[in-house]
Amino acid sequence: MSSLAARNIYSYSNSLFAKNSHSFNALFRRQKHFNSVAIINNHKKNLLIENKKVVRTTIKPIDSRKTFLIDFYKDILDNNSIILFLHHNNLTKTENFNLRSRFIDILSKDGKQEIGSFHIIRNKLFRVLLRNYYDNDPASIDAKSEEVEKLDTEKFNKFLDNEKLVNKLLPILNGPTAVLTIKETNPMILKKLITILNSTNEKLILMAAKVENSIFDLDDINQFKNLPSKENLQSQLVGLLTILSGAGLVRTLEATTQSLYLHLKSHEDNINPNKADSNTEETSQEKQ
Repeated sequence: MSSLAARNIYSYSNSLFAKNSHSFNALFRRQKHFNSVAIINNHKKNLLIENKKVVRTTIKPIDSRKTFLIDFYKDILDNNSIILFLHHNNLTKTENFNLRSRFIDILSKDGKQEIGSFHIIRNKLFRVLLRNYYDNDPASIDAKSEEVEKLDTEKFNKFLDNEKLVNKLLPILNGPTAVLTIKETNPMILKKLITILNSTNEKLILMAAKVENSIFDLDDINQFKNLPSKENLQSQLVGLLTILSGAGLVRTLEATTQSLYLHLKSHEDNINPNKADSNTEETSQEKQ
């Protein structure tokens, strides 16, 4: 692609985005989260698609706050290995700022890249997402109007898996709710975050967690946080396989061969008892 064509496309996308700048400026002011730039860029791309007549038929207008938040919550579920669901007791601005700063210190990798974030969510919209999460576009009209019995096999299986998620998470989404996300399945980071949560004097109360594809209650979380990291477990497994692939594996293979030989020898003796007797006599004579 030539530089002129690239500049034209950039100018065209910016002109489309400018038409909706008032909505996005409001979102930037009201929705404070770590990955806002990436989410806004995704939303901007959706606007570009719509203006090219590849229409995304959402329940609410595509540039509305509700559509944006459903897209944002889907991004949270899709791109984080661990999600902690918290009940917050009306944090003040100062408390909110201080907690975010402490979370960032733990969730910053090498002082730069963030591997998690903290967000206060709207329960009603998060419930909408959960009920339609099996669909590629939970904010679409099709996702809301689809009848379960008319789903194809692949989508129906996703629907069944999604129902398990919905049934476990919906009871949690009552009252002021926040989520604390971690992109890596790292129990050590989780343990540090729980230490901070326990020091908030019940301003933030841990309710449950989504760890990869499973929902953990408090007992599960307390057990999980004491595990080594996935990298450590993988290194331990590699070490174990290395040991087994040495002398242990040789002994296992030799034992199998010896057992097979003895079994065949016994079968031969049963077929030819005279030969077995002669072999026994020869053996006794050799010993004498």
